[in-house]
Amino acid sequence: MIEAYFIQFAHIAAAALFILSLKWLSHPSTARRGVTVGELGMALAIAGTLVHHEIVSYQWILVGFVLGAAIGIPLAVFMPMTHVPQRTALSHALGALAAALVGTAEYYLHTEELSAFTMAALGLEVILGYLTFTGSLMAFGKLQDLLPGRPIVYKGQNATTCRSSRWRWRSACTSSSTPAAASCSPSSPCSRSPSACCSSSRSAAPTCRR
Repeated sequence: MIEAYFIQFAHIAAAALFILSLKWLSHPSTARRGVTVGELGMALAIAGTLVHHEIVSYQWILVGFVLGAAIGIPLAVFMPMTHVPQRTALSHALGALAAALVGTAEYYLHTEELSAFTMAALGLEVILGYLTFTGSLMAFGKLQDLLPGRPIVYKGQNATTCRSSRWRWRSACTSSSTPAAASCSPSSPCSRSPSACCSSSRSAAPTCRR
């Protein structure tokens, strides 16, 4: 019972400290305090996780600690201050990748037990995690001059986007048994041409169940 209370307290306190840390990091005069509070919050979050009763072995956790320290300490010590934006982008990318991988593992481990709410939460976690991962890598590459600063596009990108939108709406409509699906019939703009699909996607969205 005490263990459960400690886990709840640690996670709630860590969340509050993270919020305060972000607030104080936004101003130079309180940035040092924000860093200290953020470190304390992370320590509480880690402690609350490590005492969880579902952990049966600490072997892979220790491996993760060692690998993370081996990568993070040199980055923190030897990276010049002028490269802090690149380091921040890389840190965001790795954190987002970790969240996405956790969500993916959770889905494959408990597929049969997931409720609709949990499935929606995992889907949102995975989508945002991988989007943040790729977007942060792009930011790192541009800040490090590894990628050009202009938008990176490819030939036929608009046509590909329109076709993929058309396929999504048609898939949603064919899987729907409601009368609203009639608005996505073969005579609808989504079925006539990719350009019409793009121009009408906003109006068709409310009537096509995803």
